[in-house]
Amino acid sequence: NLNNYHRRTALITMLLQVLTLAPIASQERQNNMTVLLTSTSGGRKRLWLRKQLVLLAVTAFVWLMVYGGELIHTVKAYGAFHCLSAPAFSLEMFRNTAAIPLDGMLTLYYGAKLLVLLIIGEICFALSSRCSKNRDAILVCCAILLIPAALAAIGSAVGELLSFIIPLGGVELLGGA
Repeated sequence: NLNNYHRRTALITMLLQVLTLAPIASQERQNNMTVLLTSTSGGRKRLWLRKQLVLLAVTAFVWLMVYGGELIHTVKAYGAFHCLSAPAFSLEMFRNTAAIPLDGMLTLYYGAKLLVLLIIGEICFALSSRCSKNRDAILVCCAILLIPAALAAIGSAVGELLSFIIPLGGVELLGGA
C-alpha cells in the first residue's frame, strides 16, 4: 500500500527530526544561561544564527538519510533511472501537469519534502525555546508534532488536518492511491 509506506516514512522522518532538534533551544534555560547569553553580543545574534545553521544541517542530514536511502533503494530494486528528460505528463499520474521533465518533477517532489522538514524544524525550535528543560521540550514537540501525525498514519481525518504527514508523505498531493 503506497499511502501506508509514505505515511510511515514521513512519521519516522518526523520522529528522527523532532527527537534530534527538540532540545536545541531549551538547553540554555535548563542550564540557567539565558541571562549570560542575552547580555553578550555573541549570545544574541551569533548564537541564534548558529542554531539556525545547526537546524538546517540536521534537517538536511535527516532528509538525505531517509529520502536519499529511498532513492538508493529504488535504484537497487528497479535499476537506474532512464529517460529523466522525458516530460512528466507521459506518466498516468501526471497527465494533467505542465511539460515539466521527470527530473524536474522529482526535484520538486523531494524539494517540497525538504521544505516541509524545515518548517517542522522551525516549529520544533520555536516550541523548544519556550521550554525550560530538554525533557519538556521533547514532550511538547512530540505532543504537538508527532501525536497528530501518528493519528493520521493510522487513518484519522483529524490527525491529517493537524499534522504535516500529508505534505511530507506527498503521495496524496500527487494524486497517487
